Amino acid sequence: MDRWIPELLGHPVTIVRHDDPPEGLVVAVRAALSEHLGVHAILAVDTPASGPGAPSGAVAVGLLIGSGTGIEIAGSPGSSSMAPEIPSVRGVGVPRRTGPAFALHSRFAGARAPEAHPGAAEAVRFDGIEFRATGPIKWVGDWAGGPEPSFPYDAIRRAATGRDRLFAVSEGAYVPRPRYVENLPSRWRFVAERCGHCQRITFPVRGSCRACHRADRLERIALPLRGGTVLASTVVARGGQPTEFDHQVDESGPYGVVLVELAPMVRVTLQVADALPGTVHIGDRVETRLRRLYPMEGEWRYGRKAVPMAPTGR
Repeated sequence: MDRWIPELLGHPVTIVRHDDPPEGLVVAVRAALSEHLGVHAILAVDTPASGPGAPSGAVAVGLLIGSGTGIEIAGSPGSSSMAPEIPSVRGVGVPRRTGPAFALHSRFAGARAPEAHPGAAEAVRFDGIEFRATGPIKWVGDWAGGPEPSFPYDAIRRAATGRDRLFAVSEGAYVPRPRYVENLPSRWRFVAERCGHCQRITFPVRGSCRACHRADRLERIALPLRGGTVLASTVVARGGQPTEFDHQVDESGPYGVVLVELAPMVRVTLQVADALPGTVHIGDRVETRLRRLYPMEGEWRYGRKAVPMAPTGR
């Protein structure tokens, strides 16, 4: 996934690999502290060995290091031991690469530094690096922080959506890989074009204005990723899905689809995630998340899905 990270973020990034578990996390953190290049994202991924009878599963943890309150990270001459026990994850066991990140989460989940004595906040020292909570820490994503994934899959289901599915031939909306890659800014970040002549917005980008067809004064803009309004909603029942979604319907049954207005007269059709089919209605507000869509041409295709927004004031 290295080559997709810059496209997801929308700007060039420097990617450095540290493959020695679990020391790789420490090396990455130290590099982030010493270079002072701004925000650093440290990603750790574990996948079990494949083979007959082998457990099936995967786990990943991401830590975002930047300025502001949360976890303060600094060099420390203290103990090199890691106090929290690394949890075992079903299908993976005790993760080697992600273990330190899991342990940090288990120690700091819900942590809040004492207001009167912030220096007295509990700290974790690991291989010469001190992690100390300086304020509320926000953990986001599908993983709830326990020893089980939020949406567990057993080995049989994993096998049913495994590598053989990646090479299935789509009989539905076939998108050649060059076209898919070309449209990643629109698919992943909702990048659109505003025409300097008629001010109309074209989405997805196409290199010319959809209204006046001119191409000499196009400005790329980013449409909002959250806050869109549902204009229409339906449920795709078993048998009505395009063939690229067969594996999803086999696993979870019918799925919801909504038409969302991102900006005036700019609309997009999105699959619904994190909600039961039929529970997202016209007029609801949604945000979008980048999720796996379907397999095609030997790889997984990704795009945005609609997720219900919590009511205001909740």
